[in-house]
Amino acid sequence: EMMEICKTFVVPEYQERIQKFFDLNTLGERLKNEETIAAEYLAKDGNWHTARFIAKRRDAAGKVTHVLYVTQLISDTKRREQNWIAIAEDANKANEAKSEFISQIAHDIRTPMNAIFGFLEIAQANISDETKLRYCLEKMKVAGEFMKELVTDVLDLSRMEQGKLTLHPEEVSITEMISEFGTALTHSKIEKQLTINTRIHDIIHDMIKVDSLRIKQIYSNILSNAIKYTPDQGSIDFEVYEEELKESRKVRVVAVISDTGI
Repeated sequence: EMMEICKTFVVPEYQERIQKFFDLNTLGERLKNEETIAAEYLAKDGNWHTARFIAKRRDAAGKVTHVLYVTQLISDTKRREQNWIAIAEDANKANEAKSEFISQIAHDIRTPMNAIFGFLEIAQANISDETKLRYCLEKMKVAGEFMKELVTDVLDLSRMEQGKLTLHPEEVSITEMISEFGTALTHSKIEKQLTINTRIHDIIHDMIKVDSLRIKQIYSNILSNAIKYTPDQGSIDFEVYEEELKESRKVRVVAVISDTGI
């Protein structure tokens, strides 16, 4: 009867385990040194149960002769347990992601830092050549700006964890904001020979209210990823255009980034 109950009441993935638990031929041995044994299972009605055998009587040799079988509904407890497990797993994933993020930032900072030291040496070797000196200073400034963006990313992560990250919209020109990327992305040519094409078209409303820093961060992260995985002599296309949202005081700015990398 217990085996039949198992087949009709217990979900398939738990049936084999519960059938072994219900096996009376092995029950005496399993209770030899225990006063109670238990097994959890999920029922077909979606509820969780604990099946339990309790030793009630033993013979002179200590062998169990009578047992009590008890079933307990534990759905609420199980759901709380699963909820805590899910929370713990999410926390572990968040910590792993944060560690990976910090590790990546540390790695990425080396690129502009090496560029700054490299152009500093060139500048020192050509201190009297104004043209080369100006060129090196320009490149160091670009690399420095990139390093500042990376540090800002770390600070933003800290602010987000504290729930303090806020947007600061201001009136900016889309074309000017996007044009700045042409200069900002030149740090990629320090180590790689890449062709970066920026195209802005169909901008109906040039002046919009937006948090330009956040927009730049988003685009920079995607473009940096494209640069990272595009080999030498490759190309990256950065296209930006506007889609008007009718009957609205908002616009949709579409950015399309494509590359010849993996």
